[in-house]
Amino acid sequence: MKKVLLVALSACFFGCASNKSSILFENGIKVSKRSARTSWMNHLGANNPKLYAAIIKAVMLSEKFDREVFITKIQVGEEFIYKLDKESQGAYNVMSIIWKTREMKFDHYNTSDGPAMSSFVDDLYIEQKAQKLYDSLKIGEFN
Repeated sequence: MKKVLLVALSACFFGCASNKSSILFENGIKVSKRSARTSWMNHLGANNPKLYAAIIKAVMLSEKFDREVFITKIQVGEEFIYKLDKESQGAYNVMSIIWKTREMKFDHYNTSDGPAMSSFVDDLYIEQKAQKLYDSLKIGEFN
């Protein structure tokens, strides 16, 4: 039930509030920044639920208090946890959220947190380019 709620909140906050612009590649292929963010968030939800939950909470707190919310990563024993803070923690900052300007600032976000959002842009581009090729070859019409 919690996971369903977090996915719904994610779709609401990142879907409704996101910039609808696209990245234009050659041959007129466009990749929606909104689709890339949604794919990235879905990936985090499945692969790094602690960061995913921290991002959702940071978005809600940033909106509620109208200020930047920092997500920090600290080591506790053998594992890392993500905490929210109203002040920058310097090198411990993974990212920050600013609701008013709809910004996600990546500070010390790295591969241990998850893949870069840009990798999802690349994946969506390849998907669309392949679909364009399939359409031109009329692959869908084969038996």
